[in-house]
Amino acid sequence: MLYCDLHGHSRKKNSFIYGCNRAANGGFNSWTKVRLLPRILARNNHSFDIMSSKFKVEKGKLGTGRVVVWKEYEVTNSFTLENSFHGYDYGDSFKEYSVYDFKKLGADVLVSVHQYQQILLEIQKELAITRGWLKPKRLLEVTGQTAQDKLKQEARDRKFPRRARTQAIAEETQPASQFQAKKPPRGPVVKSRGGPVMTLQVLIDQYVKNKQTGQKD
Repeated sequence: MLYCDLHGHSRKKNSFIYGCNRAANGGFNSWTKVRLLPRILARNNHSFDIMSSKFKVEKGKLGTGRVVVWKEYEVTNSFTLENSFHGYDYGDSFKEYSVYDFKKLGADVLVSVHQYQQILLEIQKELAITRGWLKPKRLLEVTGQTAQDKLKQEARDRKFPRRARTQAIAEETQPASQFQAKKPPRGPVVKSRGGPVMTLQVLIDQYVKNKQTGQKD
């Protein structure tokens, strides 16, 4: 079940959600369950900003629709969907909202609800065992990367020259040991009689060892 109150916001950009801090019929550990649907929406829609979303019940908000429906009717997915009157972040740029953007957001909400039902069936056993708790890492795993993060990554990739990107990929694929600086030798390097190049510290250690064993240097 879903309750969604639609609001316009005059100060913030992007679209975002105000929700409650836990599942309606669950304990504090169910806070990740409340964030499941918003994170799915963030994956599907490029104007929705999950980082601007808030999940809490303040004293001054006890009479709002989302809190009343959440508390009195035990609807976990009880939200206020806020939408900027101005625009949204798009990669490294900013765009003003159009009628198409708002229609797409509405359509993506419906798509996200359908995907939410499917994902919820997959993780239902996990939630039953943990009493509604879903590890943050698992939450990210089932919801994936947000659409806004993908656009930001694409914008960064366009700024890098091809050579720089190739170098970055090469460094990621090489073993970390190849990039570690070699430790400097212990002391100045000298050459022993008829032997290989050795550090002064090694020669001192060898001399002390020979004296202890009674050998000549």
